[in-house]
Amino acid sequence: MGDKSESHEDVVKSVYEIRKKLAKEWNIGLARNYDKVDELLNQAKILLAKMQSYVPLALAEGEARNELTLACDILELGARVSVAKMAVEKSDNSEEFDRYIAQLKHYYFDLNIGNESAYMYEMLGMNLLKLLSQNRIMDFHIELELFVHSNTEKALNDPYIKKAVEIEQYLTEGRYNKISALLTTKEDDLKVTGLKSTSFRYFIERVVENSRTIIADVMEKAYARLDKKSASKSLYISEVDMNKFAKERNWTIADDYVYFPKKNEETEILPSYQLVQDGLQYARDLDTII
Repeated sequence: MGDKSESHEDVVKSVYEIRKKLAKEWNIGLARNYDKVDELLNQAKILLAKMQSYVPLALAEGEARNELTLACDILELGARVSVAKMAVEKSDNSEEFDRYIAQLKHYYFDLNIGNESAYMYEMLGMNLLKLLSQNRIMDFHIELELFVHSNTEKALNDPYIKKAVEIEQYLTEGRYNKISALLTTKEDDLKVTGLKSTSFRYFIERVVENSRTIIADVMEKAYARLDKKSASKSLYISEVDMNKFAKERNWTIADDYVYFPKKNEETEILPSYQLVQDGLQYARDLDTII
C-alpha cells in the first residue's frame, strides 16, 4: 500500500476489493466486527486519497467520475457504520458521523455526485434528524435550505427528507405524541413509506429521547409530585418503563405518585394530566418568545 510505484489502476482495484470486504462485513448485521470494519475503512481512506491525487476532482469525468462515485459509496457506508456504533455504544458522540457527512456534502454538491448516489437523501435526512435530536433547530433549517433550493420538489418529496421535516413540525408544535408513535410503527410499515434505513430509525429514537427529556425538565420545574399514570402518559412511556426513567432522573415513586427533586417549599401539587400539558405549552410559548 505504501509502494510509490503503485499504479492508479492498482489503487482503484484495491479500493474495489476493500469495498467488497466492507459490504460483506456490514451485511453480517449485529454480529459484525466493528474493529475489522474500522480497519477496512481506514485502509479505504488512505487509498481514496491516493486515487484522487491522480485526477483533479473538479475535472473528473468518464472513468474518473465512476471512481468518485465509488469514493462516495464508501463514505456513505462509513456514515452508516458510525451511526451503528453510536447505537451499540449508547453514545451521543456524533463527531465521526459529522465528519462523514461533511465529506459527503462535498461530493454531493461541490462535485455534483449527488445525482449519482441512491443514498444522498438518506444521508442528508439522517443529518437533519441528528440536528433535531440536539435541539439545533436553526442549524436544521440552514442545512435544509442548502440542498432544497436547488431541487425543491425532489428533495421535499423524498421520504427521508419529508419525514425529517414532518418531525421538525411536530417538535415546533409540541406534538410529542406523534414523534413517539413513530417508535411503535412496525419496521415493515416504515419500509412501505420508503424509510428502509435502520440508521435513520436510530435518529428517530434520539429525537424521541430528547423530546422526553424536555418534557421531564418541564415537569420537574412545574410540580412537586404527579400521579404515576399521568406522568407516564405525558412522557409517552409505559408505567413499567416509568420506573427505569424515574431512577435515571433521580425521581422517587411511592404510592403511585412520582416525586420530583424538591425545588422550593411553595411548589404546588398538581396531579392533573391536563395541567401538565398546559405547563408544557407555556414552556413552548416562552421558548418562542425568547
